[in-house]
Amino acid sequence: MAARTAKPKATAVWQITRVAKKAIYLGQVEAADAETAIRTAIKRYDIKPEHQDRLAARRIVTVE
Repeated sequence: MAARTAKPKATAVWQITRVAKKAIYLGQVEAADAETAIRTAIKRYDIKPEHQDRLAARRIVTVE
């Protein structure tokens, strides 16, 4: 019996913004889902803890 290989999960490019009176564009990250994208952005852009709950991720492109 042939071994099954797990299909790699598709990743996407996510636009990260901080919600304030006006949305503040922070940048783009590549991740599998929105939650992972936000965690990646927190590390990459060194976002302070008081601003971490005001982040939003919007999928731009899916990368296979």
